[in-house]
Amino acid sequence: MPLLNVLTHTRIVDVVNPRVSVACRRGKTSITPKTVIFDPHIDNLNLLLDGLQANVQAYVLTKERDGIEQITTFLQQNPTHDLTLIGHGFPGGMGLGSATLELHNLDDYAQQLERWFASTNQAKLTLMACNVAQDNVGQDFIQRLTEITSATIIASAKVLGNGEWLPVANSLFTPETLQGYQGTLAWTQVGSGAISQDIANDFDIELDSQGRPYIIFQDGGNDLKLTVKQFNGVDWVTVGTPGFPGGNASFAGLEFDSNDTPYVVFKDSANRNRASVMKFDGNDWVYVGRPGFSAGGLKDISLTFDGDRAYIAYTDRNQDGRATVQTFNGTTWVNVGQPGFSSGEIEAADLNVDGNGVPYIAYLSASGRTNRVTVQRFINGQWSVVGTEAFSIGAESYAPDIEFDNNNVPYVVYRARGNGEGNKAIVERFNGTDWVQVGNNNASTAGGFHPDIEFDNNNVLHLAIVDQAKKDKVSVRVLENDTWVYLGDSGFSIGPMNFPDLEFDVNNIPYVLYRETFDAEGAIVKGAVVKRLGEPPEVVDEIAPVLESIRRKAPTDEVVSGDTVVFEVTFSEAVTNVGLEDFVINGDPTATIDSVTAIDSTRYEISVTVNASAPPNNIVGIDLAGNPDITDIVGNGLTLREPTIDEVYTITEPELPDPVEEEEEPVVPEPPVPDPEVPVTNPDPEEPSEEPPTAGPDNGNDDSPPLNGLLTVLPSTNGVEVTELGNDNTIRLTFLQGTITEVKDVMVFGAGTSPTDFGEPIGQFSLLNYNELAMNTLPLFTVDSDRIDPGEQLQFAIRDNGQTLFATSSSVSDSEVLLDFSNGVSLSVELATATVNTNLLVNDAQSIDLTAQSSELAMSFSVYREAAMDNTIDFYTTDFANGGIIDTFTGQTLMPGDVGYEEAAIANRLNINLSGTNGQTNTFEASLTGGLHLGIFVIIDGIDPTVDEVVFSHSGANTGNNDHIKHLGDNAFGIEDQAGLGDRDFDDVVVRFSTI
Repeated sequence: MPLLNVLTHTRIVDVVNPRVSVACRRGKTSITPKTVIFDPHIDNLNLLLDGLQANVQAYVLTKERDGIEQITTFLQQNPTHDLTLIGHGFPGGMGLGSATLELHNLDDYAQQLERWFASTNQAKLTLMACNVAQDNVGQDFIQRLTEITSATIIASAKVLGNGEWLPVANSLFTPETLQGYQGTLAWTQVGSGAISQDIANDFDIELDSQGRPYIIFQDGGNDLKLTVKQFNGVDWVTVGTPGFPGGNASFAGLEFDSNDTPYVVFKDSANRNRASVMKFDGNDWVYVGRPGFSAGGLKDISLTFDGDRAYIAYTDRNQDGRATVQTFNGTTWVNVGQPGFSSGEIEAADLNVDGNGVPYIAYLSASGRTNRVTVQRFINGQWSVVGTEAFSIGAESYAPDIEFDNNNVPYVVYRARGNGEGNKAIVERFNGTDWVQVGNNNASTAGGFHPDIEFDNNNVLHLAIVDQAKKDKVSVRVLENDTWVYLGDSGFSIGPMNFPDLEFDVNNIPYVLYRETFDAEGAIVKGAVVKRLGEPPEVVDEIAPVLESIRRKAPTDEVVSGDTVVFEVTFSEAVTNVGLEDFVINGDPTATIDSVTAIDSTRYEISVTVNASAPPNNIVGIDLAGNPDITDIVGNGLTLREPTIDEVYTITEPELPDPVEEEEEPVVPEPPVPDPEVPVTNPDPEEPSEEPPTAGPDNGNDDSPPLNGLLTVLPSTNGVEVTELGNDNTIRLTFLQGTITEVKDVMVFGAGTSPTDFGEPIGQFSLLNYNELAMNTLPLFTVDSDRIDPGEQLQFAIRDNGQTLFATSSSVSDSEVLLDFSNGVSLSVELATATVNTNLLVNDAQSIDLTAQSSELAMSFSVYREAAMDNTIDFYTTDFANGGIIDTFTGQTLMPGDVGYEEAAIANRLNINLSGTNGQTNTFEASLTGGLHLGIFVIIDGIDPTVDEVVFSHSGANTGNNDHIKHLGDNAFGIEDQAGLGDRDFDDVVVRFSTI
């Protein structure tokens, strides 16, 4: 790792201009006895140059050029047999000018390195740089460099500077210089001044893949809400809105996904003190999933990523303080294993994922065993203790932190108190059987409070602590040759501090965030401070960004008949200055670009209004304007070339009048009355379906007076507020009337700010052409009761032929509202009581969720077939609602679309084997085991999934990611069996099921 500071503002002297002049004689070239060459990226370079002994000839490389090439040219003119290179080192290499010389490129430079020394057996090359000879890679580097140069190589396996030098330094520099020079190892502040003058105890630092530091902190200047800042190379700038979300937030954490999108997790006081996760969408912070999604209150939240999959862990008050871990499946947050899986109450949960995608959690077992560390991991579909439960030494332990080395070996640090441990930081690793202490000496010489461990990019373990031996200032320790030593100057905060957090950037430079308690004048502060050991190298970015793709986003279907369409454009790197003026319409001249909205720094949504009166079969696409202002973040202009993917929409003549015009003057209808002229109606109001709606609280099972609920129409948004639930716990939608000639998707959202705006998706089901189906397939749809709370405001819409139509709401009674759509469809929404069996389908029929069932279930299935092909429907078990299956051999999670997923799914099949007779309804009974997630698969026109074509409910496993299964209401789904989704009627097979 480069433990010397890298960048400098010192005047740079070119290597061809010696500090001490050299007289070059004609004829035979004289050999200089001793030559010193400096890399220019050293702090206080002039101090070292001025401190050279009088007889030493010294030169400085030009930082913009390859240092190896510069040295080769110089030595041809100024040969020597004793060369010292002074620069920044790391195990197995060092930086020289704009290049590095390291093990993997030694052979590339071999022809130049062979010419460095005159023919002599006494050549000596000293590498005055930190850690060059450290570890195996360092020794291999020295050996190979010796073979190429035929020189004796002298290098250090330790940190240099701050009074620690190689012996040759005494002959190069004056004693005063060696004693006074500390710049190479000084921890320096990042940015000027405190990042924030008033932070609470909740803060975190992370660096993205480009080495840019971000911090999150509980902002005392913004009512203890959250603020995120990023260091732009000069100063700390706020990311999005400072002081978010709506209420104060605690237990804050920050992480990045694989696209460098920052995510934050926190305890959300504005949402009943439950867990919330937000991400930065390029403009501001938006919720990921539902705000306050955890089942109850919590504390000690930890966030981590496995690629793009987010995980959180927390102390779950809804589970008596036990541990719960959840993951985001793209739509909602779902449990990883059983909630509350720890044996008792826990504290201080820390979550991490190893290189194989296995989640680990370290926590304090606080019930029965007073504050002792336990580690569990999720493997083979369940959580299991790693080693021994409550394994930590000392009478009590605090603040566990878990990390992994390059071999996926878990390491844990904690503070141990009692039994003679004296609050020392203890680092242990798991050897496959037990947890054993790391290092042949103490990780902290005295108390090591709030310990945090990190591996650097070279797999070297580091530890940041509140160092009691340094008057509670911050120190960083490093494990060298199994011995803990200080990294750089120790106790480098101004005064006592709290909660150090250590991270490494892509250049292996360590950063530490902490809360300073005093300023330089001794005044009490609560300021966030970040320091680092070294400076990142200058990166010259001369690569221009390009537009890589233009894709249809909403709708995804190619054919539209007017309304608004949305494209998603993706650039090759982060870009800025993206606006309306940078794009033009391709095709229909009557189409207009309405808005350009950032998804993140590389992706943007472009909304286009398509004229419904445009000529049929016209296309609508977008192109770059002739002179776009788009640049990357360093100012390189966009390269104009055709994107690799360039999708368009095709306009067809609409079958219906423009529904948007009809919505401008909504008419509030009377309560619904069956109309004999309407092609489809509920056939028998007395018997609405095979499974009548679950009665409310006044159903004869409870003698107590019912608590009345209340639904309130919101005229400003045409939405509905669940004002009171009463004895009910959710809402149910019922289809009343309307002509359905093709599939229409009914969507329930959190309410937006206007009749054509909407919030977070809450539920969705589809309406089919019921004229072609048995009447008992008319749908009821009950919203998951976890998504409905008193005061919830809802919006309802239908996606019809590529258009989104919003409902006009009118009250029927205190507990029922009529929803009318401009395409003639009417639904009712009413309060209802859902049980765990009411609607077992989740995520638009991706999965059947039996995790709330504790025993075997007797199930009844009805299968209606309206297709020529004789399909077979079966189910398979998954470990997660998103379809993930844990490979029992590797412990890795296979996701839909991964190699081997289809085989794993079929291996987990239940062999229920449902099938139907064309035009008829067949019934089956079967038993299913509770506690599982079930995926659905369809064997197309066959019975053998290893031979015949198979499609899955998890569309990522299907060709083209096509979704062949739609949710048709409570415990009902429809199947489209044709390749490429065929006629998209999803009525080839319709399956309903219920518990017996």
